[in-house]
Amino acid sequence: MSSIRRHWVQRFLAAALVAVPALASCQRPTGTRAPVSFGVNPTRANLPTVSLLVPPDERLVPLVTQLRLELENEVNVVVTPVSEGVTSPIDVGDTIARAGAKAVILVNNSAARLYRDWSRTQASPPASIILLASFAERLHATIANSTAIAYEVPAVTSLTGLRTLGVKVDQAGVIYRSKFRDYVEDQRKLAGVEKIPFVVRELDDVPHVRDLKAAIVELSRSGVDVLWLPNDNALLTRQLVQEAWLPYLERFRLPVVVGVPSLVRADANFGTYAAIPDMEALAIQAADLLFEIMEDDWSVTGHGVTLPVSVKTYVAPQLGQRYGMQQTTLQNVDVIVGDEALSTRGKAGR
Repeated sequence: MSSIRRHWVQRFLAAALVAVPALASCQRPTGTRAPVSFGVNPTRANLPTVSLLVPPDERLVPLVTQLRLELENEVNVVVTPVSEGVTSPIDVGDTIARAGAKAVILVNNSAARLYRDWSRTQASPPASIILLASFAERLHATIANSTAIAYEVPAVTSLTGLRTLGVKVDQAGVIYRSKFRDYVEDQRKLAGVEKIPFVVRELDDVPHVRDLKAAIVELSRSGVDVLWLPNDNALLTRQLVQEAWLPYLERFRLPVVVGVPSLVRADANFGTYAAIPDMEALAIQAADLLFEIMEDDWSVTGHGVTLPVSVKTYVAPQLGQRYGMQQTTLQNVDVIVGDEALSTRGKAGR
């Protein structure tokens, strides 16, 4: 491998290996990073309190800020940074008890897992809302008195979004691990409404490079127009990315729809398009959900897992042009990756 190609691969790996699920499994903070500040927690005696458990990640500051703005007139919001390996379930319980929280908002998988481990020791844990967690449906099923807003945008939303940009999307190839069979089947049914059939290749729960290579080759030869990649970090190990995904996608040149923005890159033939929940709209949706829970006397009865109401779209036009993407359609995309002049279009609520 040439030194230029090696540098390109390493740059992609640096992003890919922490990308999935985006913000859903934040790393333990290191001593070299500046502390993340979510601001102070002012409380007023006449208002109920909501505890917000969130990893100390600066990317989450806009979400926390918007949540506070939406809730400040109705409830006290006590924000507590939590990290797996640093915070214990007992710490979580102490935090909730000190705040006297009527409800808890859990931001990402790690916060939800910590809360889940504590809540299992309680006869009646407070109502909780799960946000920014990959496959929130599964977490929701393990946490009593919880509801959630899904992180994954339905595949059909992304596939039809890519189609509107001029890319041919008549059938989609999907590579997934066997544990996600039911999820992919649900997505296949939704895509069928838009007449986008899936051609699938299922891998073992511990995928091997040779099997991933074979799956990419088979899907390419089957005539699929695009690959849709579910949010599964087990398919993005260093070895799989370096030995299968990058070289074989470069070889077969298929557009790839991904579920996290950091995989849409201008310097690597990988993610072409992504649709993710819009952070500002997600905060507003979560606040509305909390108000409904308040009106129901802090009960989540009747609230299951809902889809995000608004998405933000990302595209790498340098790749998209290979597949027929029209320059004139880029005005419909929120973030143009690799073009700073067009990188933010601010279409929250679209």
